[in-house]
Amino acid sequence: MNHTRGESALFRLTVSQTSDIRVVEWTFATKNLTIMELTLGPPGLSPNWTHERYRRRVHVVPKGFLQLLDVTPEDSGTYDAQARFRSGPFQKEVFILAVYEPVPLPEIHLRPGSRTSGRCNFTLECRLPGAGAAVSVSWRKGDPPGELAAAERRGLSPDRRTLNLALSSVHPDDVFTCLARSPAQERNASVQLGDLCARDGAASSLNWIFLLRLVLVGILVTLGASVAWKKTAKAERGL
Repeated sequence: MNHTRGESALFRLTVSQTSDIRVVEWTFATKNLTIMELTLGPPGLSPNWTHERYRRRVHVVPKGFLQLLDVTPEDSGTYDAQARFRSGPFQKEVFILAVYEPVPLPEIHLRPGSRTSGRCNFTLECRLPGAGAAVSVSWRKGDPPGELAAAERRGLSPDRRTLNLALSSVHPDDVFTCLARSPAQERNASVQLGDLCARDGAASSLNWIFLLRLVLVGILVTLGASVAWKKTAKAERGL
């Protein structure tokens, strides 16, 4: 069972004949701690606490299930439930609990690059402040998110947190998602690059138009100055 800090974990017995149970002993086997014994009486299964630290954090659910509240990574380990029956035999069940720290919300940092051959280049960095070693990172594309194309996967860094892209400006709806995941939880953040790419292309076009206008103005000014000089020279010769 994989859980995140602060959640509750439910241990489900698979005992089929609850009415035949005489006692169920729950133990945190990893630390050799007996949590409690459940004894069958007139009102049903009633707990007999043998370790007080669990009294406020454990609920007994019908059928002898155990619910551990507000779990922490220190609760990770193996738990045993041993059910003894009136008829004599006993049944032992083993549960393995793993508790992880919460996955932080990814932060996507965008670094625009150069524009080459009609494509705009970007570097996407997925940052996970405070993430534990159990958190893995992957990138997805589209809405809903799907796998990256082969060419896009080649832009992944070894730790998969950085993605280098060269995008065509004809895809205004390109969405890239950073998915951060632990065995118990996942969170994601997305960025839409198409608009940025389109704006980048529009800005480049405007820059070229502006430069062209400057050149034309320069030519016109030069021509005007040349004509004026020739008129002045002719007038002087006439004198």
